[in-house]
Amino acid sequence: MPAQPTATNTIIPPVPTDTSLPAATMTEPPTSIPSIPASVVELDGAQVPPGFSLIWFADLPRPTAFAFDEQGQMYVTSQDGNVYRLTDENEDGRAEP
Repeated sequence: MPAQPTATNTIIPPVPTDTSLPAATMTEPPTSIPSIPASVVELDGAQVPPGFSLIWFADLPRPTAFAFDEQGQMYVTSQDGNVYRLTDENEDGRAEP
């Protein structure tokens, strides 16, 4: 009976090239200027730590979660089964109606 061929694991090392790697660049982190000053509370009875604010950004029926996409747009789900995209185009700290 002829011998059966056996599988072998061959590791091929990377081949060096003359191509240089791109140099790392330093970028400044974005700075944001809050449009609502700290310590503003717009919900009766709410308490927030010093330096924080609680503002009414949008009027939604029982929001349950929110997320942002790569462009910074805000999406909010609510108990009514809808997903809302909220924008603040005039940058007044409130979602556009």
